[in-house]
Amino acid sequence: MIGIEGGVIGAAAVVGVILVQAVALYVGYGWLESIVEKAVVRYRGEA
Repeated sequence: MIGIEGGVIGAAAVVGVILVQAVALYVGYGWLESIVEKAVVRYRGEA
């Protein structure tokens, strides 16, 4: 019984880590994209 519970907790931890990494990657990519867009707009505005 303890072994099964440990496996479930381990699986939940793995899924949680994957979800956190996926969200961090998505947020980081969107943040980077917005910075690039601002830089491009600023560059085009000056040119």
